[in-house]
Amino acid sequence: MQNTSSNDTQCASEDILKANSDDIGWDYCELVDPRNNRKVKCKLCNKIVTGGVFRLKQHVARIKGNVSSCKKSTPIDQLKCKQALEEVKRSKDKKRKALEENRMEVNIIENKEADCVEIDGVSRKARTVGPIDQFARAISSSEKKRQQNINETLFKSRTNEVHTYMARWVHESGVSFSSINNDSFRRFVEAVGQFGPGYKPATQYQLREPLAGIKIQKGF
Repeated sequence: MQNTSSNDTQCASEDILKANSDDIGWDYCELVDPRNNRKVKCKLCNKIVTGGVFRLKQHVARIKGNVSSCKKSTPIDQLKCKQALEEVKRSKDKKRKALEENRMEVNIIENKEADCVEIDGVSRKARTVGPIDQFARAISSSEKKRQQNINETLFKSRTNEVHTYMARWVHESGVSFSSINNDSFRRFVEAVGQFGPGYKPATQYQLREPLAGIKIQKGF
């Protein structure tokens, strides 16, 4: 009876040192601190690795560059971790490609060089819109580095402001956090970005009536 209790305690302790993940990397490591999943210990050689299970797999696979190689990993261990790392890379590449395709599907600016546009029946000079780097002016070579730093700081600041507005809308509207991963939402954001300042959202009537018949389809 005492042995059963001891085994249960040991199993509970081991569970605490495992992350809730099916990543094969956890077959070769355990958490050093249950509160910090970035610090793990290799079960093969007991080396403590900082950088999480991803870096641990590089350690077991003996991939040099970021961490020392595990001296006790077998060729099978190395192959398993290498395959797992390659799968992560393929997944990231696939996601990045999907994001690029998503952006390419949105193209509301057909002619940036147009001299004028008609707004509410009045002909006005067209305004060039686009990414933040289009705001840069021609500068001398000696000032390029300083201007680049300024642009990067400005980009981060404006990105944070946009994130704040989006977060406020999500919280106030009770929208599911997972909604921002929806491809239609990403296309909408891209379309607004290309439109530039002054975009006015559709009214409730427009959503209920004229826009209600729009079919949800890829590439819309």
